[in-house]
Amino acid sequence: MSFLTSRFFLRTRCLGAGAGIAFCLAATTSNAQSVSNEFWQAQNIYQIITDRYFDGDAANNNAEGNYSPSGTTSVHGGDFKGIEQKLDYIKALGVTAIWISPIVRNASGQFHGYAGRDFYQVAPHWGSLADLQHMIQTAHARGILVINDIIVNHGGDLVYSTDAGYSAFKAPPDGYNLRYRNATQYAAPFNTNALNPNLTNLFHNNGAIPDYNTEQHYELGELSGLDDFRTESPYVRSNMAAIYNYWIAQGFDGFRIDTAKHVEMGFWQEWCPNVHTYAATNGKPNFFMFGECYDGSDAKCGSYTGTQGGGAFKMDSVVDYPLYFKINSVFASASGNTKQIEDRYAALAANYDPAAQNRLVTFLDNHDQPRFLSIGGATADRLNVALVFHYTGRGVPCLYYGTEQAFNGATDPNDREDMFDGQFEQGPSLGDNFNMTHPQFQLVAKLNNFRRLYPALQTGLHVNKWSNSAGPGLFAYARRLGTQEVFVVFNTAGSTQVLPNRTTIFTPGTTIVNLFDTNEVLTVTATPEIPSITVPSMSAKIFVAQSNLQPLDPVVVNNSPAHDSTTAPTPTPIVLTFSKPMDTNSVQNSFRTTPAVSGTFSWSPTRDTMTFTPAGTGFPTLTMITVRVTNAVDTVSGNAMFAPYELKYKTSSVTVVDLIPPTVTLQTPTNNAVVAGNVTISGTASDNIAVQKVEVRLDSGSWVTASGTTSWSYNLNSSNFLNGPHTISARSTDPSALVSPISSVSVRIINQPGAYLQRLACGNSNNITDCVGSLWSRDTNYTVGAFGYIGGGNGYVNNSITGVCASAQSLYQRERFGSFSYQFDCPIGVYETTLLESETYWSAAGQRVFNVSIQGRQVLTNFDIFAIGGKNLPLTRVFTNSVTNAQLQVVFTPVVDNARVSGIQVRKIADVFSDTDGIPDWWRLGYFGHALGQSGDNSRAADDADGDGASNLHEYLAGTHPLVSGSVFKITNIIVTNGASIQVSCATAINRTYQLQSRTSLSAAAPWIDVGFPMSGTGAVVVLTDSGAVTNAARYYRVQSF
Repeated sequence: MSFLTSRFFLRTRCLGAGAGIAFCLAATTSNAQSVSNEFWQAQNIYQIITDRYFDGDAANNNAEGNYSPSGTTSVHGGDFKGIEQKLDYIKALGVTAIWISPIVRNASGQFHGYAGRDFYQVAPHWGSLADLQHMIQTAHARGILVINDIIVNHGGDLVYSTDAGYSAFKAPPDGYNLRYRNATQYAAPFNTNALNPNLTNLFHNNGAIPDYNTEQHYELGELSGLDDFRTESPYVRSNMAAIYNYWIAQGFDGFRIDTAKHVEMGFWQEWCPNVHTYAATNGKPNFFMFGECYDGSDAKCGSYTGTQGGGAFKMDSVVDYPLYFKINSVFASASGNTKQIEDRYAALAANYDPAAQNRLVTFLDNHDQPRFLSIGGATADRLNVALVFHYTGRGVPCLYYGTEQAFNGATDPNDREDMFDGQFEQGPSLGDNFNMTHPQFQLVAKLNNFRRLYPALQTGLHVNKWSNSAGPGLFAYARRLGTQEVFVVFNTAGSTQVLPNRTTIFTPGTTIVNLFDTNEVLTVTATPEIPSITVPSMSAKIFVAQSNLQPLDPVVVNNSPAHDSTTAPTPTPIVLTFSKPMDTNSVQNSFRTTPAVSGTFSWSPTRDTMTFTPAGTGFPTLTMITVRVTNAVDTVSGNAMFAPYELKYKTSSVTVVDLIPPTVTLQTPTNNAVVAGNVTISGTASDNIAVQKVEVRLDSGSWVTASGTTSWSYNLNSSNFLNGPHTISARSTDPSALVSPISSVSVRIINQPGAYLQRLACGNSNNITDCVGSLWSRDTNYTVGAFGYIGGGNGYVNNSITGVCASAQSLYQRERFGSFSYQFDCPIGVYETTLLESETYWSAAGQRVFNVSIQGRQVLTNFDIFAIGGKNLPLTRVFTNSVTNAQLQVVFTPVVDNARVSGIQVRKIADVFSDTDGIPDWWRLGYFGHALGQSGDNSRAADDADGDGASNLHEYLAGTHPLVSGSVFKITNIIVTNGASIQVSCATAINRTYQLQSRTSLSAAAPWIDVGFPMSGTGAVVVLTDSGAVTNAARYYRVQSF
């Protein structure tokens, strides 16, 4: 392949336009488009932020002076060589096309590439043009296409105006005088010259975008201060075509077009045919162009596809934002109905060019949106179901790098984590993340294997078979290609669902099998119908005809040491477990380690697990070990591995294998203890080498790290958990990653819930005092036993909020936005939840719409702040709900654009009485472990569970223990002292107060009168005295507990 190395600028048919301006036009009448509609339907794309992927050449890291590996917006080191070195990982994932960041030199060396300055030069921190060409060639050799992210709408931020009022928007013909900010200027062809003496010849001079819903504003205005090209100029149009034709010549197979919505339609109707024609006549007949139209409207997004709306053929496809805005509610938060997916599919025919309808580029998350797992309520199971839909539904699936490794960064910049072992990472992105045995990597690889084996998943017709309009639940569809049918069903509900019989093109009697569990076999009925299918919560099934069942390619499903581990002693054996029995010679012949050492192989009897034991002391200490297996073959079907397997780990300084796990002892609380309030969990741990960490958990919750190692402790606020029996567990880990046996104790939590009040200033980093003096705490992320947000990002719009005092302006100006939730670990009870809102960004109804659910109940549906309260006005919504599980969750799910909230107040207003017998849930849960009275354990109000003569209701009112007969509220003695006073003794409980009362008659009309002083309970008998009470008159006594 030959490569163009010289620049070329189009100066064709120049038309004088006065004032020294010349417009140049490259005329074309072609209506060219991609030749094969099915070619790209058969692909799947992997989006890479090049700078954050892998650093293959450290020499270019600071080539533009912007290298800072921990910075949020700086260069971290990823480059073309890094992508090339990870192509085996990418192929093992089953990827057939990669989408890389914009490659051109940027205004200030930006890491992301979206601020171009020299559109013919590769940004130096990516590497050289030769590096790019070699990477593309190497990808092609592996059957992987390469897509370049391109921009025609804007450059960097090099141009501005010193005119008064800049950058407030001015509509044409008005505008600003433009000038460069400094000596840095645009390279040709966008430099000022004799042909274009003024910057206004090249750039719009109308100021910033004020309203993203007004076409004139977003087509002429500057996006985030970036210089907006005058794309209606023939000179700009023709040179943009020349630029990107040049990059096609470097080997690219497609373009993802940034900010397509911000460029006028006439540009696309001229530019796209030009580029398509060039690609087709230069060996790229299937060159694919898909645009970013960041909009939830199918009509708007579809208008950029093909000949939709008239005129020349424009883009082949667009990024499927309308579907994305529904995916979060269906899968991530699992709060939305599944019918909205089918409704969306029904809208395609009327809004998109026919060629685009089945090749829209779908996605679960990307660089401009929060990671799927950062969204409120999202779990790994929900991600797995979403991935099944993603790779079996309509469209060209695009996976954002790191999703296959369960990254959970929220909004930009936190959703642009380092994939390599860098310095900008957290949680699941820590360390090296090219882990081929990660559960989500394995699932994506398997789904792509299904796509290779069953063409109906790529190009088959979508036929809806079931959806649920009422809420989360089942969604089922068939993909049909000729006589091949693949039947997909998934369940987003919180409980098992049963799909009734569904019609099919399978012939009666056909045996169909679930690809995820080939032991699940069904037989098509005589009608013909697929019989009912039971689908567990948050799971998916894919059925094909058993006669069409194809063997999967073998993969490594588990390895030891773990990928990216750093604690393996040097002689540690390497153990690889395969998905199928393997040809042992093919594995051993292709097995390599770097550095190389001698050793011996052994296999399990089933030949699916190989162990390599290094000889002697094994590998060098403190060394990165790379393990590779290539071209190994299974013995079941003779299939070879689709791509090489790789494992990396680092040896420790230990030269013997540690086989002795640590121990841990849990000392407090003791077994069967009754605990309340703040509980100190403590103990000791030991190991023959060292204790690395100790972790504790409550019941089956998440493990949290305790303070200390050989002597350790952790403070737990038990008042924020359910009353009743619980298990506290502890475990320890040593440097060899050996884990101790778990030490556990049973405890009973009994807290009498008091007041609960939390106010959060969402998106605020400071505490805020509102207009009535109430304090709203700064926003915080959720931790176990506390409260805070899960997912979303912080936003700030400095608008004046009408009717709000100065001290509280920030409360409404700042927000948490996106798809997110708030969780409060709190006592059970009845709660009042208050939401503070204000629309500070959008200026019309329908631009921000979202749903809100509290405790799984949707309390706001299609909520539109502007439609209700207008812009920059405070809005309050108050809801009442019961908390019966010690966790209050508020989930915000976008429908159009982002959900948002400025403040949340959670206040307990009452106890919960699930039974109607006068006993609150917290009390019965504490002593009996359930909220409703039952005869089997004598937990009803009238029952006397401990046989002490006091009913459970009496014990609750008295504050005594219903299961301990010695704990009962009763008068134990009454005596006369000194011939003048009466002393009454009674059993007491801690945290109760006791008042002696008397009256002179048993008549109901006779009042009870307090005598003496009230006394606090001690848990033992106390004596209450009525001084000077001995007379000849009758007197009656009682003791009141409160």
